[in-house]
Amino acid sequence: MNLTIEIPEDRAARFQKQAQARGLTVDRWLLELAEQNAPVLPGEAPAIRTLVDVCAKVRGLADDLDFRRDSSPGRDIAL
Repeated sequence: MNLTIEIPEDRAARFQKQAQARGLTVDRWLLELAEQNAPVLPGEAPAIRTLVDVCAKVRGLADDLDFRRDSSPGRDIAL
């Protein structure tokens, strides 16, 4: 099934950044969002997710954080 959605330019740019941060196209990212939020119909088995699918959702979210240890905590250490 093909579906056309008109998205305002400001939101399209934001969606593009979100998709790129996860290593996905906007189409694929929006499809994943729809699948996550669509209720499971009675008698329908829930989708089986792989570890790759789960990790793709968080890829890129912490790229701008610095996880290096601070060598100087700013206070004296009393032993």
